[in-house]
Amino acid sequence: MTSLAPPEIETRSVDNKLLPVKIAATLALAALADWLFYDQRLGLSVVIFAVALACASLFVNLGNLGHRRLLLAGLLPAIEELNAASLVIIVLALGAGLMLTTNHHLDGLAAGASSLLDLYLVGPFRLFRDVICAFNWPAFTRGFTLWCVPLVLGSLFILLFVAANPLLANGSAS
Repeated sequence: MTSLAPPEIETRSVDNKLLPVKIAATLALAALADWLFYDQRLGLSVVIFAVALACASLFVNLGNLGHRRLLLAGLLPAIEELNAASLVIIVLALGAGLMLTTNHHLDGLAAGASSLLDLYLVGPFRLFRDVICAFNWPAFTRGFTLWCVPLVLGSLFILLFVAANPLLANGSAS
């Protein structure tokens, strides 16, 4: 009997070696999207951004470079003309390309469709969990304690010292 439960997905921790590269790629994609889409008509800029998104994904996942043809075939209809159908094909091709790049153990069409649905339906809600997992709370509190508390207390001391000293409060040394 077949199980209707969703397939288990391997979750891996954030690779700290590639984290600066991923942050740089995200900022570069955001800057490119701003340049391509702000106060511009949609058209070839969608295809350019889709290619940049695919290249950035392949760059941060260098181990799996075998599925480039699928992505390029999905971008071809939008080069001719951007409409609703070609936009749906771009979204599906990007999803399938990214799914095949990051998911090593797909053994059939049902597993691929399930993984694609998981990417688009559940993936956006995982953002909050991933941000919390990537954020190192003990290091943040240690940094806050080591830097911010002495700066705040030191500036408070200087402020009280200047207010209590009549020579420094008037501002005239002569």
